[in-house]
Amino acid sequence: GFFGIACSPMVAKGKLLVNVGGKGAGIVAFDPATGKELWKANNDAASYSSPSLAEVGGKTLALFLTREGLVAIDPDSGKTTHSHPWRPRLNESVNAATPLAWKGDIFISVSYGAGAILLRPKGDALEELWSGDKSMSCQFNTPVRVGDYLYGSHGRVDAKNVDLRCVDWKTGAVKWSQPRFGSTTIIAVDGGLVGVTESGDVVRFEA
Repeated sequence: GFFGIACSPMVAKGKLLVNVGGKGAGIVAFDPATGKELWKANNDAASYSSPSLAEVGGKTLALFLTREGLVAIDPDSGKTTHSHPWRPRLNESVNAATPLAWKGDIFISVSYGAGAILLRPKGDALEELWSGDKSMSCQFNTPVRVGDYLYGSHGRVDAKNVDLRCVDWKTGAVKWSQPRFGSTTIIAVDGGLVGVTESGDVVRFEA
């Protein structure tokens, strides 16, 4: 990659899961006590996105946004249950935001013209509910969901055009946008939101 190793590992079902990014070992599970390899899956290169754990279709799955796109995987067996290609056409780009899941649907987002997509598992397939580059195009930061809405950074840091936004989870409709706010890391606190901007300011606002 362009910026070294940035994705965090995740412990799920007693296994340490990592987007290693090797051929035949895109995602690897290790015994966290010994480092012994337990299983490995796919050929996807590593991204800068950290995985998440979610209930999808009645199953607990590990969600990875690799360099190539979304991979939903069974932590016990290493079986890939769902996948969806999602990466910018531009090679000089990153996939960095963590996948989010809510009520069985899965949200992923990248920048560089690809944007966001909301997917709904239907058996072995994934149904696209909405997608595009005009809602929540996340270059680095993962948005936060509060209720029916996502709050996060839309745009590219290197182009200096990052807006702070609220979008509807179900439709992708933009509810409000604060232009050129800057890339912001956000957490939800007591029904409100707290963010740290690129310049180091701490900001609090209501959801």
